[in-house]
Amino acid sequence: MWILFLDADGTVKSHQKIRDRGGGVGGVLAFTEFFGWSVGSLGDLDGDDVGDLAVGAIKDDDGGPGTNQTRGAVWGLFLNTNGTVKSHQKISDTQGGFNGTLESGDQFGWAIASLGDLDDDEVSDIGVGEVGDDGE
Repeated sequence: MWILFLDADGTVKSHQKIRDRGGGVGGVLAFTEFFGWSVGSLGDLDGDDVGDLAVGAIKDDDGGPGTNQTRGAVWGLFLNTNGTVKSHQKISDTQGGFNGTLESGDQFGWAIASLGDLDDDEVSDIGVGEVGDDGE
């Protein structure tokens, strides 16, 4: 996934790539997870005056019984001003405090949308799509 720093005319003045071996995530991403499938704004979630991102990884297999048992995940990326990752929080079937039911093939993280502060706790909330959910 790329962070693009834009000029006022919409052209790219600089960029930063975030991936498994660069940009500050630190080798915890597998290329097979489709990290970057979706991206949404978190606003400034950690209060450091730098915008933060939610990034979908629809083929993440946390909680699945084996490989190719993809349930999906969303990564909260807390960014530095240069677009590198200062820290991160993964939300999946096994991490990040999410206790909803994810099943193999759900592809949690297919879409991400910023919802503002729905519950009035002064923290941004997000909507997360899962295209493979069979309703069970």
